[in-house]
Amino acid sequence: MELKIRTAIPDDTEELKRLMVQLCEAQGVEFSEKRFKWGIQRRMYDRLQKHGLIVAENPRESKKLGGMVFGELIISPHGFAEGYIRTVITDSQARGLGIGKQLIEKTIEYLKSMGAEVIHINATEKQKEFYKKFGFKEAYSVLELY
Repeated sequence: MELKIRTAIPDDTEELKRLMVQLCEAQGVEFSEKRFKWGIQRRMYDRLQKHGLIVAENPRESKKLGGMVFGELIISPHGFAEGYIRTVITDSQARGLGIGKQLIEKTIEYLKSMGAEVIHINATEKQKEFYKKFGFKEAYSVLELY
């Protein structure tokens, strides 16, 4: 599949929403319009983060996105730069075509260019082997309390 990997633009908002709805359904959580709008605004217009909202566009299907990823850079009070790859989504109709791989590669490249000294990604058991192909190593487990 021919893809264009690029930074998201405001015209992508409806497609980004469609992908987030798919992710929420897959994870069994309710989609929050308010949270989505806040997250997109923050990621699209923040000077430090705006280039980290990366999408895969199929140039043959006008305005259709095959996937998206959020890459964020956090600077600690001590000046340590940490990259975070968050919310990796591929369209349910386009899985297995290498879109996720291309998005992760571009996000790693972006975070390194921003000076990230380490890059973190949270992964389910099912996703761990996929992320290890990019050089990620298991460092710790995340526990959650609701």
